Order: sequence, then structure tokens, then C-alpha cells
Amino acid sequence: MKMGRVQGNREIVFFLVTYVQQIYGRLGGDESTDSCFMVSTASGRLQCTLWAHGDLNVFFSKTLLNMDVYQQTNSSVTTKSLSSSWLPAEAYARLSTSTYGNVVFGPSQYQTVWSHGQRTPHALIASPQDNWNVWVVGWEDITSGGNRSYNDAVILINKLPPAP
Repeated sequence: MKMGRVQGNREIVFFLVTYVQQIYGRLGGDESTDSCFMVSTASGRLQCTLWAHGDLNVFFSKTLLNMDVYQQTNSSVTTKSLSSSWLPAEAYARLSTSTYGNVVFGPSQYQTVWSHGQRTPHALIASPQDNWNVWVVGWEDITSGGNRSYNDAVILINKLPPAP
């Protein structure tokens, strides 16, 4: 599917809408699907002061637009090896075919995902070292960081060089 042409020097923000059946509190050891929107520091630790409950979530590739709070004190969410531990083996195999543009990440390509202003990042956007005309966008589809896999939905974007 073609998105069309976007003028240079513009910011592009992608969004993902997800449906997750609401689970309140802790159920069987799994995290709830509640989302914290505001935190305070009581007794030196983060504590949620405004919770959201709902089945539909909208997440943005620009972290500051996400409403859910990353409830850790360290702003480094995770670091992924783009060539081996980020995507399933089948995805790497598919990306490396000519159909998908021979997309291969170098063995030394790592990317750290950061929260910003206590907002939860939901997208990891990566480009192979030898092909800056490709973006691979991986999404985390659960509130407050989920399992931090950033491979729940993966989109390949081929950018075209400017027309002569």
C-alpha cells in the first residue's frame, strides 16, 4: 500500500489502535490492563493517582503523545539487538528476501528505547546500517510498556529517494 509522497523536513507520527479485554488488578500473576495516566512520588516511590480503564488503546510512535505513564524511575526501557533478539526468526528470514527488499540489520546494531517525561514508548523505529531508505517499525501493544518486546505488530516502510 502506498502512503503517497510527504514533503521533506516534516515529522511523521504513526499510531496503532489496539483492543485488549480489560483485566483489573492482578489476575493469576499477570499484569492488569489498567493504564496509569498520572503519578506522584509518595514515600520516595512512584504511585499512580489517575487510572484509566478501557478496552481500546491508541499508541503513538512519538512517545510524548502516549497517555500511559512508564512507572519506572530509569528512563531506559529496554535495549534490543536489532539483528537477533528483537524479531522472531521468521520475521528476519522474511525481511532478508528480495520480496521485502533484502532488509538485514548488522550484528552490531543495537537500539535503546527510552521513555520521555514518564511517557511510555510504544514504537521502536529502526533502519538497517546499509539502507537508510527503509524503516522497520515495531510496536508494543500493551499499556505501561507491556512485555517490552516491540514486535507485537511490525511494519516495513520503504522510503523513496527524492525525485530528480
